[in-house]
Amino acid sequence: MCMVLSDFQKSKIVELRGLGYTESEVAKRLKLTHGQVTYFLNKVNEEAKKKGDDAVYLKIMSAGIGPKILKAFELLMKQSK
Repeated sequence: MCMVLSDFQKSKIVELRGLGYTESEVAKRLKLTHGQVTYFLNKVNEEAKKKGDDAVYLKIMSAGIGPKILKAFELLMKQSK
């Protein structure tokens, strides 16, 4: 059975690999299999070769952490009223 990765998990995989964690370390930290991490990173690499590194990175990171930033902003706005 293949588990679909959430946008947040995808952004964390990219973040942790960018920070120098190995694929195995990323998998362990996120409670995923090494195969899931490897498969996703291969897909990211393929997409980046077609669309460019920055475009793919921003798409993944904004989808993963964007909603959390919006929630924090909404909370701040409520508190300031």
